[in-house]
Amino acid sequence: MKIINKVFVIFLLTGLVACGSNNREGTQSEEISAEVAEQFPKVNTQKVYLREVDQNYEFTATVEPVVKNNINPTTPGRIRQIFVEVGDKVTKGQRLAQMDAVNLNNLETQIANYKRIYKRVSELYEVGGASQQELDNTKLQLTVAETNLKNLQENTLLKSPINGIVASRNYD
Repeated sequence: MKIINKVFVIFLLTGLVACGSNNREGTQSEEISAEVAEQFPKVNTQKVYLREVDQNYEFTATVEPVVKNNINPTTPGRIRQIFVEVGDKVTKGQRLAQMDAVNLNNLETQIANYKRIYKRVSELYEVGGASQQELDNTKLQLTVAETNLKNLQENTLLKSPINGIVASRNYD
């Protein structure tokens, strides 16, 4: 047991001597780090934190529609009322403009006149006072006028054929 105690004391003394010699090397390393600090410039640092960064990009471009429709009345006439403005969103079937009904009224008057003429010619044809050709001609005039009336009624009110946005209004 005495031997173990002696060995223990020797190791303990060796450890204390070793710790004492480290103290000298510590002052030496402090001198070296002071020399290194003089060689490099001093830098200020800040604490790092998370934040939003505004990123705005501007680009120039030309935007063109996928489908472009030019909507025009099939018969000439005056526009009585326009229901949409440039930039308005429109849906399929929405009213865009109302045309003046002067031509429509004139055609309705003509049809009433053609009906009277056809009635007279058909009565004359029954008694032999008119030919088949005259009857056919008056019937044709009445049919053409009625077809024109139907087309004019459909085109008096201009409607949007698609969903979209009004890009321009060209009227004068």
